[in-house]
Amino acid sequence: MRHKARLSGVRILITGHTGFTGSWACLRFSALGAEIHGYALAPDTKPALFDLADVWPSLKSHMLGDLADFDLLLETVRRVQPDLILHLAAQPLVLAGYAAPVRTFMTNTQGTAHVLEAARQIKSVVGVVAVTTDKVYAPDEAALPYAEDARLGGTDPYSASKAGVIGLTKSLGKELATSGVLVNCVAPAVVKTELFSQMTEQHIQYMLSKIPMNRFGEVDEVAEMVSWLASPACTFSTAAVFDLSGGRATY
Repeated sequence: MRHKARLSGVRILITGHTGFTGSWACLRFSALGAEIHGYALAPDTKPALFDLADVWPSLKSHMLGDLADFDLLLETVRRVQPDLILHLAAQPLVLAGYAAPVRTFMTNTQGTAHVLEAARQIKSVVGVVAVTTDKVYAPDEAALPYAEDARLGGTDPYSASKAGVIGLTKSLGKELATSGVLVNCVAPAVVKTELFSQMTEQHIQYMLSKIPMNRFGEVDEVAEMVSWLASPACTFSTAAVFDLSGGRATY
């Protein structure tokens, strides 16, 4: 496809590259000819897909760092001079958000602000794609599909912190709309990853019941959408939220 061919030679900085989705993203974009750089914490599982899939050879550079450390993040973006930033790094668990709410907001909301500010300062960056979630809306007792104009306001720390990612994306996307820098985010529903091993079967089935297509998303499906958003073929979309929810949303 045209957007895939146009990724050849593009320099991409991936935050969270040591995670499950980040590992797949490194392999995917490297196979398309992109130059991949990473910024993330060390893998938090053993074994980790990052090691099992031998992601190392796909990386041009690899920096272990925390999103809360803005100076190190900015230094990394300045050194790499990326064309694009794919922002995947996050605290991804609802229960962990209850256990460590301040850390969750620091990583998911303030960390995203740090990534966007670094992108704003470094002139090589022409695009940012952030990955958030569909769990950013206020609870709906009627269990109706969410629309784009539904009220934001997840009541748990994880959901609220991810709602902040959408607000930041829309804000900076509009601010930079005439600068040539595109800022978008992707909002997937549940995607099959190693996080399933930390969930009960009852919870997994509950999540599945909320998806009209009656299946979970696949990492490759996220990668396909991100591939287009991160490519030079994406020219007229900014400050936007792209749905990957299997029909949960109506926009």
